[in-house]
Amino acid sequence: MKFKTMNFIALVLIGLLTVFSSVHSTSAIPSDRIPEVTRACLPDDDSFFRVTIGEVRFLAQTRYQGVDYYLFNVVPSDSSPSEDPGFPYVVSTSDQSCQRIYANPINENKWLSASMPQPVANQFSLAEYRLLIDLHGLDKFKREILPSFDRPQSPEDIWALEQLGLTLPNP
Repeated sequence: MKFKTMNFIALVLIGLLTVFSSVHSTSAIPSDRIPEVTRACLPDDDSFFRVTIGEVRFLAQTRYQGVDYYLFNVVPSDSSPSEDPGFPYVVSTSDQSCQRIYANPINENKWLSASMPQPVANQFSLAEYRLLIDLHGLDKFKREILPSFDRPQSPEDIWALEQLGLTLPNP
C-alpha cells in the first residue's frame, strides 16, 4: 500500500512539473522580436474593437502543449499608456499561422480561461496584475484598485493575486 501511494504521489508531481515547466512568462521581449506570424493578427485602426487604437504593447508570452500564446495590451488613442493599461488581447500561433483568441475592449466580465487553457490564463492574469502594479505602485494598487473589483473574479485572477501575496477584499 505504501509503495502505491508513493508511486501515485510521484506521478502527480511529475505531471505538475510537466505542466508548469511548459508555461513561462516573459514580460520584456522587444516588439521587434515578436514573431512575424503574430504580427498578422495584431489589431490596427480597422479592427473590430470600436475604438481607435493608439498603441499595441507586448506583455507576455507562454508556450503550452505546442502552441505559443502572446498577451498584448491594446491602448486606445484617447488614453495615456502610462496610466491606462488598455485591454487584454491574446493571439495564439502554431505552424506559421496565428489566431485571435481573446479581446476585451469594453472590460466585460469575460474570463481568459474561457478562451484558452487554464495554465495560460493564469500566467496572463499574473502579467496583467504586474502591469497594473508597475503603472500605479503596489500601495495604490492595494488601497484603490484592488478594493474596486466589484465583479466575480475568475480562477486565474484569484491564482494570480495569490502568487503576488494578495487577496480580494471581502464583499
